[in-house]
This record gives sequence, C-alpha cells and structure tokens, in this order.
Amino acid sequence: MHVPLQHTHPAVLKRMARPRVDKVISNFLKYKKMNDNIGIGTDVIVGFPGETDLEFERLFEDLTESPFSYIHVFSYSPRPETVAGKRSDFVDPAIMKCRSRILIDLDKKKRLAFKREQVGLIADVIPDSGGDDKDFVMAVTDNYLKVKLNKSDPIPGQRVGVVLDMDESNILVGTPV
Repeated sequence: MHVPLQHTHPAVLKRMARPRVDKVISNFLKYKKMNDNIGIGTDVIVGFPGETDLEFERLFEDLTESPFSYIHVFSYSPRPETVAGKRSDFVDPAIMKCRSRILIDLDKKKRLAFKREQVGLIADVIPDSGGDDKDFVMAVTDNYLKVKLNKSDPIPGQRVGVVLDMDESNILVGTPV
C-alpha cells in the first residue's frame, strides 16, 4: 500500500488544505496487525511554508512510531501561482536539507527493518529477464521488495515461491521452494 500523507502535524496539513491523517495512520496499524507482511509506504514533504521545529518533530515522531516500511521524502519547492507559493514564511533551505536527511535516514532504517521481518518467510516473486550479473537475477515480491535469485533457478516472468534470507550486504536472497 502507498498513501501520500504529505505531513502528520494538523497545523501543517491545514496550511496545505489537506485533511488530518490520524485515522489513516491508525487504520494502517490495524492492517499491519491483520497482516504483518504488508508493505506500507508514504510520501512526506519537509519545509512546507511555516513548518516549525515542533511541527517537524511531530512528523518525525509519528513516522518513527508508524508501521511504514518506507518513506519517500520531498523538500518543499514553491510554485508561484499557489497559495503556499505566495507565503513569506519559507523554511531556510539549510534547515530543509537537514530535516530531509533526518527523514531519509529514518526511511533507510524502516526499509531495513521491514526486510529483516521478511527473513524466513515464503514469498512469491517474479524474476527479471536479465541484468548484467552472470550469476544472479533480481525479482520482486508482492510487497515490492527486491530479491536476488540464482540465475539458474527461475524462469523469467514466471511466478516462483522462494524462502527469503538476507546476505551480508542486507540484500534479500530467495531460494526456490
């Protein structure tokens, strides 16, 4: 699942003319409890005009505590013909860059944690048809994780069940079952 929240602080969402997201996040928690294998991602914007340190901290805390398996992070960029683009309380670019880096680091941790949760599970994957590697081919699970397979095992484009493991580089590796 992928839902573009944009932010989690009610004041920022109001400035964006977007609805509150509390119920959306609580629903994701329910989905995750029903199927802990589900991959849930979101898009967020840092540095929306007027975003304060406290508003950003709330975003960070909400994302940290959320069941998201990945986060796409965007820095606000003004569009002149929009209400936000006409505001005067733009966030300093250096602050936006710092906030973006914090959330990108969180995204990396969440992606790795989600991959680790998959180790030992059986997943259906669809192998790619090629690549430059002579020994391995990449495949994708139904929850959008990339998995490395021995090139001799799969038939490209044909669904195959694999047991997931992780190598020393934190790459998921699949062994056909």
